[in-house]
Amino acid sequence: MSFTEQQIREKAYELWIARGSRPGFAMQDWADAEKLIAQASAPAPAVAPAPIAAEPAKASGKGKNKSSSAAPAASGGEDDVKYGLKKMS
Repeated sequence: MSFTEQQIREKAYELWIARGSRPGFAMQDWADAEKLIAQASAPAPAVAPAPIAAEPAKASGKGKNKSSSAAPAASGGEDDVKYGLKKMS
C-alpha cells in the first residue's frame, strides 16, 4: 500500500504541532511522518501461536502408601515458631 505526499504532509504537521510548533525540525518531522505512515500501512506480521505445553503424567498410585502425599511433619525448629506452627515456650 502506498501513501501520498498529502498524508505525509498532514502527519508531519501533526508532529510539528505536538513538538510545540518550534522551527528547525521540518526535515525530522517529515522523516518521522514517513516512517509512521509506512508502519501504519504495513501488514501486521504473522505471529505463530504459542506451543501448548503437554500435561504432566499422573501417577497411577498403585502400590504406594497414601500417606506419602501428605505434608511433611513439623520439624520443631525456629521456622515452626516463626510461622505459628509451634507454640513459643
